[in-house]
Amino acid sequence: EQQLSLMKTTFWKSLYNFMWMMYVGINGINSEVFMKFLYKSQPGANIMELTISSSIYSNSLKCLHLFQCFMEAKSEIVPKEVSSMFHSNKIDMHGVQLIPYHISSIVLYISKYSMQLQSLNLRDCHIGDVGMSILEHFFAANPDIASNIKHIDLFGNNSVLLWNVYCSIFGQSKLKEVNWSSLGGVDIKEIAAVMYNNITVQSLDISSNRYNDDDAEIFSKVLCNNDTLSTLNFSNNNISTKGAIQMSKSLKYNVVLQHLNLSWNNLSINTNNFEADFS
Repeated sequence: EQQLSLMKTTFWKSLYNFMWMMYVGINGINSEVFMKFLYKSQPGANIMELTISSSIYSNSLKCLHLFQCFMEAKSEIVPKEVSSMFHSNKIDMHGVQLIPYHISSIVLYISKYSMQLQSLNLRDCHIGDVGMSILEHFFAANPDIASNIKHIDLFGNNSVLLWNVYCSIFGQSKLKEVNWSSLGGVDIKEIAAVMYNNITVQSLDISSNRYNDDDAEIFSKVLCNNDTLSTLNFSNNNISTKGAIQMSKSLKYNVVLQHLNLSWNNLSINTNNFEADFS
């Protein structure tokens, strides 16, 4: 019986691999449809390994489609090309246009395979509010995963929920570099509240947020108390010389900050390239 079972397994594996190669060779980009057919037609097949042409599935978006097909088929097998896209503890898909379906696939992969995610780069992916909402609820419900993240970039995704996602991660994570540029109306008091006693973030970018002199005064209180932040980008806001003076006063109490960028603000001097290095 064991030999017969082994023969059946070998037969199905060989047949599926042969059919897979034939189909992929003809249809290429639509081969995830074929994967659905394979598992629905023979759900009991015990395929131990499946190799897919890396030239066909070099595109990360196609890999996501394929992974979703495996999940729908309740398969425990993930092709090497799919798993290699998520480089151990790093996901980098910047510039790839993603819809909520793709975001669901990403968080499913992370949770299903207990991935120790440390870096997530979804910059300029046009995720939108629905995709951001999926990320927000995922990290809020999985603090153990959020606590491992050291770098995240969600810039350029046209969503009013961007700040919500950062908040769901920030309080639990070990982030060292934070890009909060162009947040779209987030009150600086909220940023000041999470940064006041923070002990992990070393580099903070809050450029292009239309912050004024009053906002600069609020954040200067953070600089008086925070002893971890070494780089601050406050460029392309709306502070004048008054706001810059408020921030400079805080430096009397801050011996950690080494780099301050105030370029493209409304100071009385030429600030098009105004950066200070205190190192």
